[in-house]
Amino acid sequence: MKVVLRLWLSVLLLVVSLLLGIALARPLAVPSMAGSEQPVYEFIGPVVSLPEGIFGTWIIGQTRVEVTAETQLDRAKRKLRPGIWVQVRGERIPTGLQARAVRVLSPEAVPNRVELHGVVEETSDNTWVVSGTRVTLTSQTRIVGPVPGMYGTSPVGAVASVTAFWEGTTLVADIIRLRTLAEEAQEVEFLGRLEAVRGNVWVVDGVEVTVPEGSVPPPTGTLVSVTGQAVGAGRVRSLQPPTVTVATTEVEGWILQQSADAGEWELLVDTTAPAGERMWVTVPSDTPVDERAGRARPGARVTVRGIPQADARLRATFVRVADSRFFMFTGTLTYIPSDVYAFPWTVGETQVWVRPSTVTDRPLSEYRLGDRLAVSGWRQPDGTVVALMLSRSKR
Repeated sequence: MKVVLRLWLSVLLLVVSLLLGIALARPLAVPSMAGSEQPVYEFIGPVVSLPEGIFGTWIIGQTRVEVTAETQLDRAKRKLRPGIWVQVRGERIPTGLQARAVRVLSPEAVPNRVELHGVVEETSDNTWVVSGTRVTLTSQTRIVGPVPGMYGTSPVGAVASVTAFWEGTTLVADIIRLRTLAEEAQEVEFLGRLEAVRGNVWVVDGVEVTVPEGSVPPPTGTLVSVTGQAVGAGRVRSLQPPTVTVATTEVEGWILQQSADAGEWELLVDTTAPAGERMWVTVPSDTPVDERAGRARPGARVTVRGIPQADARLRATFVRVADSRFFMFTGTLTYIPSDVYAFPWTVGETQVWVRPSTVTDRPLSEYRLGDRLAVSGWRQPDGTVVALMLSRSKR
């Protein structure tokens, strides 16, 4: 009896051990993405070429990618074509990458392209330096421009507009457009509203644009895109009629500060929610700025029309100063009345009227004596100031 009992106990212990071993080993049996001890490599790029069928060597950006029957493809074959962007995971092999998974990216998931603009400083077989930035050229890079015969065999000294994308830490050029310095200086491109039509001269936000004879204008007030050559102050000659566009944003507010070269502005915006939002605006040197009502400087109220960028900045295509009466000053807040609207505040030595419509960068209750304030508004005959904007100053 004891022998039988020991035998059953031994069998039971053996079964329990086997079950524990299977349970403990199961998490370790999940295959890794790489399928080996090599680290997983992942990158995003455009499909340049595909083999016959699906399996074989793909060229993605500059990388050779081997796709096999074991590669996980999460989209149908009909969607796999040159030009689409994909995300690849796999392991390094001597000829490139062994893909374990390839995922087609939707247009929204494709990373933003990099736009460069500057002078070509150096060139080699497959690398150019454009205003200090090194870009790689491939056999698929398209070069457009009048360089041959003008710069000899080298584009050094030409102005380049580069559309590129990141492949790992390498910036790869898709398209390079070249032009001479003279052409660059005269080219004008901006968005504006059509104000009037006088024959083949269209007035777009105060700029007289000469268009080809017979051009049919859209209704006045339409937002149009203008590309042409500057032929004088406030005059542009365009080889094609301005085109209707809607890809723009318009904001109004006060200039809080400007960079030394006036290429970057910080605005206190009052046409978006929440009121008092600060926004950085990039103002290229060729952006038309209408200063008929006053100078575009800190304290001025401006209307900015432009194109939203991926970094949340606005790239200005047109700027108009709203009113020359607006001005800005800074001072220390020395008095806050108990009724913030019934009596003037004191900023420095100036009495400032705050109205319910005054745009502020924070609730009025958060302002404290001793704060340095930037005030934008207009001065009344008695010397007091009606504030249109209040914000804490960085100076």
